[in-house]
Amino acid sequence: MASQSQGIQQLLQAEKRAAEKVAEARKRKNRRLKQAKEEAQAEIEQYRLQREKDFKAKETAVSLLSCSYSIEKWDSYDLCSIPMIIAIALRLIYCFTILYSSF
Repeated sequence: MASQSQGIQQLLQAEKRAAEKVAEARKRKNRRLKQAKEEAQAEIEQYRLQREKDFKAKETAVSLLSCSYSIEKWDSYDLCSIPMIIAIALRLIYCFTILYSSF
C-alpha cells in the first residue's frame, strides 16, 4: 500500500510538473504572439508612412506639372493676346479721344 501511495504521489508530482511546463509554454507563446503583433504593427506603420510619403511626392509632382502646364498654356495663349488687347484698348482710347474731341 505504501508503494501505491508513493506511486500516486509521483504521478501527482509529474502531473503538476507537466501542467507547469504547459502553462509556461502558453505564456511564452502568448508573449511571442504579442511581440509578433507589435512588430507587424510597426512594420505596417512604417509601410504606411512610406506609401504616404511616395503619394505626397507624386501629388506634388503632378501639381507642379499641372502648374507648369498652366503656365505654358498662359504663356502660349494669354500672354500673346495681352499685347493685342493692350493695342486694341489703346486704339479705342485714341478713337474715343478723337471722336469726343470733335464735339
